[in-house]
Amino acid sequence: MNALYGGNVYCNLPTGYLDDSKFLIVPDSQEVFSHDSLPQNIIFELLEYAESTDGLNPILFHLKDVVGNVEHSVQNFQNILPHQHSISFADDVTYLHARISGTNSLDVHMVLFRMPSFETDFLITLNDHLLLESNQDACFNAWTQYDFLQLIQSIVIRDASFLNGV
Repeated sequence: MNALYGGNVYCNLPTGYLDDSKFLIVPDSQEVFSHDSLPQNIIFELLEYAESTDGLNPILFHLKDVVGNVEHSVQNFQNILPHQHSISFADDVTYLHARISGTNSLDVHMVLFRMPSFETDFLITLNDHLLLESNQDACFNAWTQYDFLQLIQSIVIRDASFLNGV
């Protein structure tokens, strides 16, 4: 298990990761890991609890916040059931897969844990640059949707009191 947020959160990161905080400035509210040889990264973010705006599901609100007005299409959208994760105080857990079009096409996988008792949204994102599809050798080591969902299932919050300061 890999420790995040000062040991308050643990999870099983996929193989081949680099901790970006070793060579970049990463805010305290984030943990960022890049693939050691491919253009992929996983970002953990503790965010202010987003009230639903414009009738958008909160995960769509966060997607729009990340990608802005860039053209995108939602490929998959579903609730994650309580037996598929271990954060018991999350009221709502949603998975989203979107494809971002453009010069650097990107697949974005997101899971949003809604924690209203802490006024916090916990967003985990896998960014997967689609140039990998053209390089079959590189794809062999790529992180997949399966790896991402295994990571989500492995998340354990050992001490939730740190969420009070988010």
